[in-house]
Amino acid sequence: MTHFQRGRHFFNVAKYEYALEAFNEAIAADPDFARSYAGKANSLTMLGRLDEALATVSEAIGRDPSAALIYTMRGAVYRRLGRVEEGLADYRRALELGADDPVVHFNFACFWAELDNRDECERYLKEALVMDPRLNTSAATDPELARYRDEPWFAALVAFK
Repeated sequence: MTHFQRGRHFFNVAKYEYALEAFNEAIAADPDFARSYAGKANSLTMLGRLDEALATVSEAIGRDPSAALIYTMRGAVYRRLGRVEEGLADYRRALELGADDPVVHFNFACFWAELDNRDECERYLKEALVMDPRLNTSAATDPELARYRDEPWFAALVAFK
């Protein structure tokens, strides 16, 4: 199991300190792998260390300004910091860079869910699930989408087909 995979495992079981350690090891092993920075920033975010998360994604963008996923992560951190317009700008940049990446659309749906914008959440979630129907499992369990879980449109989108 790679450091990155170990980090994802720990993150998925809410062991954020361990995830952070594994993602740091992944970055040390390959400082150009953007997803390790996203994992680190996500772990830091879950630990409430938003300034460090912001520094992490900003460093990653400096290393690879074409990494769409990193822009979504920075957008999420900005949203949590109450800097919604900056977050929105980063998500729009991510869509420019990764228009065909279902995770970019999924993350944008989560952004809108956190802002309680049902229409935009539904739009981007639908786009993500058209691109990759397997994301329905993530949608069904993602805490950022929880507010819509009991709504008919949501249930229809994430239903296992």
